[in-house]
Amino acid sequence: MLNLFRKVKHKMTKHNDYVPPHSFQYHLDVTEKHLVSGWALDTANPERPVHLAFKNGDKTFCEVFADKPREDLKTASLPSDTCSFEVTPDLPQKDLSSIVADLYINGLKVNQSPLYFHSTTTNFWGI
Repeated sequence: MLNLFRKVKHKMTKHNDYVPPHSFQYHLDVTEKHLVSGWALDTANPERPVHLAFKNGDKTFCEVFADKPREDLKTASLPSDTCSFEVTPDLPQKDLSSIVADLYINGLKVNQSPLYFHSTTTNFWGI
């Protein structure tokens, strides 16, 4: 009976693995198919860069360490100003559909609502 309960629990929580971020802070400036940028840190260990992974289901399409300096973070009252990132995701560029994703920081899912990676096609009319 206990094994059956564990299997049901695993199935019910499999896609809802959100863990409230106890000490993670982040901000996403851009989430597009050709660029994702922002900043992220662990306030408990601000000197240690965090690892970010963007996933669509079980597939990781973008990974980066938030370890770059950024001028505007110096005045933002954050415990570190070397916690920014900018990277090109491994996503199809010609497909106009959005990609739904989740953000993992140091292996923990930190977003409650899905993230959307859009195409940035500015010339829909062929002009």
